[in-house]
Amino acid sequence: MKIRFRYTEAAAHSAGSNSIFITPCPETLITMADGTPKPLGSLQTGDILYDSIVTSVDSHYVDTLYVINNGLLKASPGHIHILSDGNLLQSDSLQPGQYLIDKYNSPVEIQSIDVIYGTFEVINISTNTETYIANGIRTHNKVSCP
Repeated sequence: MKIRFRYTEAAAHSAGSNSIFITPCPETLITMADGTPKPLGSLQTGDILYDSIVTSVDSHYVDTLYVINNGLLKASPGHIHILSDGNLLQSDSLQPGQYLIDKYNSPVEIQSIDVIYGTFEVINISTNTETYIANGIRTHNKVSCP
């Protein structure tokens, strides 16, 4: 297992390009309090999530996107992920063979990481618990590790 690097012209113009087989960050599904999924791009301050409340929402563009397990998660280089051993790592420090956790705290192996260069919209949300569930994976809301 290794990290793959790709650049496509389409990625430079559209984060949702079919040529890279990913949907844009705003389409990432966040688990709400009632268990239903809601696109990240539709969240608003005050929304009640699975185990937290949204305290702020903002978006910006990045030139690098880390695509974990063929699109399970898509994140900027500095986005923090929660590993099954309790450690926090940024996207740019993750490696295949490490384990993330799902909403039930069960391990999910990182099998592949694609690093894609282009222009991508990412949305940062803050929550009162500093965590939320994205595409079934528990993740952190801080922008970078302390």
